[in-house]
Amino acid sequence: MKNNEIEEPYQEYYTEKRWNNWIEKVKESGFEFKDDDEYDEDSNGCKVFVHMEDDVIISCLKAVLEFKKGVFSSEEALDKLADIREIVFKEIEPISEDIDLMLESLRTSFESIFASCECYLQDAYDKDANLKDLLKSATDAEEKEDFETSLQKVSEIGASIINGSTLSKAASKKLSYGSVMEWVEGIESMQISVKRMC
Repeated sequence: MKNNEIEEPYQEYYTEKRWNNWIEKVKESGFEFKDDDEYDEDSNGCKVFVHMEDDVIISCLKAVLEFKKGVFSSEEALDKLADIREIVFKEIEPISEDIDLMLESLRTSFESIFASCECYLQDAYDKDANLKDLLKSATDAEEKEDFETSLQKVSEIGASIINGSTLSKAASKKLSYGSVMEWVEGIESMQISVKRMC
């Protein structure tokens, strides 16, 4: 990562107040699906979810960044991630059917982001692995309802992305709807921030 990216350790990564501010913005957005169950990615109602996801991703990558700079040990960085995870996975009071579905989808994508950062910090991935092969293994495991293995394979893709590999932008578009697709969409979003921060 860039040498001038961080001058000193971040004193505050992610707070419950910060998360609650996003929840308030989500409520104010009045987000609703269209009649065909689609949504406009450029609409203000949808953008709040995009910005919300980016904020969490950047906070997670900051912990990884400080590990890469030698400011944190892997254990300290993992502790930071655990703190963020605890905040964003707390139970949310129902808002509306459509918003609740979007928040649930968002938090599904968070699962792969956290898992990817943890996988990288624990050095639990093959740096020479083929990302397409990992994705195939993830979808095969999902078909067998082995979600633990499928998430592990997706997290290895994410760890490789943090290490500098690139996943094709079309990867998620070839997937059938399911957990792997949402997890991959999460690491695709993470990939954008990795390229900007690294």
